[in-house]
Amino acid sequence: MYEIASVVASQTAFNCSNIGANTITITATDVNGNVSMKDATVTVVPSGTTAPVLTIIGDNPQETPQGSAYAELGATADDGAMVMIEAASVDVNSIERYTVIYTARDLTYNAALEVIRTVNVVPVLHTEDAVFSKSIRIYPNPVRDFVTIISDQNTITQVKIIDMSGRVVKQITQAVETSHQIDLSNISQGVYFLEITSGGIQTIKRIIKD
Repeated sequence: MYEIASVVASQTAFNCSNIGANTITITATDVNGNVSMKDATVTVVPSGTTAPVLTIIGDNPQETPQGSAYAELGATADDGAMVMIEAASVDVNSIERYTVIYTARDLTYNAALEVIRTVNVVPVLHTEDAVFSKSIRIYPNPVRDFVTIISDQNTITQVKIIDMSGRVVKQITQAVETSHQIDLSNISQGVYFLEITSGGIQTIKRIIKD
């Protein structure tokens, strides 16, 4: 049996420039001077291994009136890492659903799971419309098949169902009573606007189709 006199590694100290896989050589020498060499791999990882966790600030989804300035509410990282925001897609001039993406990396390059905020650009109500809006109730919301519209004051003369791209997917043009049920079973899931008209006055209600 051979008695080992020494075991020497070609490299024993590592720093940030060595992050990743490093090949080193292990040299073993016995008391008779016989030498054996073997390559080994040492993987250097950053000192921190826990990725930051992001939390969205404010409403999600967030509603922004059409034509107004977009207010970015931001997000925070639990370890104080800088949060990067991608909100270039938001166009406040177009009624649409947009996504804002938040990402972050800490000082040791650990990446957070991205989080997403939905931003809905919605129509603006005028003062007269806003008064009419208070007299309108809709239920259920979210809706699966049928939505009921109730007007406390006026006869409803027209109802439009508008998707987030501004496309009218359904329209009722004849005068209806102060309570009316609409079949939405044949439209896709998503967010829609009900444009309700009575005597030339309009109001907009947002519904979610499950």
